[in-house]
Amino acid sequence: GGYSTKTMHFSLAWMTSKFENDTESIDWQNGYWGNGLDRTYLPPDNDYQRFALNGVIRALPWNSTLAARYTWDRTESEFNIDSAVLGGTSTAPVFINTAPSASRFNGDETRQTFTLGWAATPVTNLDTKLYYNWQKMKNDSTDVVFCASGASSCDGTFENDLWHYEKNNIGIDA
Repeated sequence: GGYSTKTMHFSLAWMTSKFENDTESIDWQNGYWGNGLDRTYLPPDNDYQRFALNGVIRALPWNSTLAARYTWDRTESEFNIDSAVLGGTSTAPVFINTAPSASRFNGDETRQTFTLGWAATPVTNLDTKLYYNWQKMKNDSTDVVFCASGASSCDGTFENDLWHYEKNNIGIDA
């Protein structure tokens, strides 16, 4: 939805998406491990939402334009974590217990952006632009450590990376 005239435009948008997969994994014979039964995991169910606000004002002093945009996105998913993987050698395949610290993974990732820009022509043949960009990503998903006990069959511990960031960018062009 929105509102628009010759000198301004404002809009609001919301989107949602749902992906469902009834087949979480496929079991198959792996010739590399003496035709041992292996498993391939398929994408899990997930939900996505996006909210966006946009605004533009034109015909300001110096023939300038002011524009702003804000977005918010969220992706969520959840699935069971298998505790065994096929390993060993082709002549002696074995299932290795990965001993995950959680039995279920809950994915929860949120992103936000904000952009503000001002463009102007203060004198003939001089175009200028002042802008600010902000981005933030927050990952509140389940932190999972595999082989947390340091089991020798795993060659150490392994952990998923739940990284977050925030970025600010400001600039001027002429």
